[in-house]
Amino acid sequence: MTVLYKYLETAVSAVERHPLIRQNFSDLGVVHRVVPPMQRKEVFERLGRVLKSDPENPLIYLNLAFFAAAANRYDIAEVFSFAACNFKKGKSGLKPEDRIIAENVYNSSKAKTHRSDEVHNPLVAAAKECGVIKPSTP
Repeated sequence: MTVLYKYLETAVSAVERHPLIRQNFSDLGVVHRVVPPMQRKEVFERLGRVLKSDPENPLIYLNLAFFAAAANRYDIAEVFSFAACNFKKGKSGLKPEDRIIAENVYNSSKAKTHRSDEVHNPLVAAAKECGVIKPSTP
């Protein structure tokens, strides 16, 4: 087992145990950039399970946007920050200060997204399954 894989496993486990701590998602995004594609797919699948564990919490969507931006996946960051800003499910949306952060992540990601980027992955599929992101979203 390589050091990189151990770090990746530690980062994913931290997100799974504490899905409301934004720094965990940013750390995972940074290491996600350098891991092989097969391990990236596993990370997206595990993050999909985190999302499904609390699909009515807009902070998880915002944190997923931070992960995606840190991983240089601005296409995915755009989708999740938009979902966090426009959260309709559950009892409440984001606090005003978190809404500003989500809007900034959305605007920054939108500016960096190339329309040809591939957004079909297990994490976006999990968000669509939870009903927060419309199925028509790429």
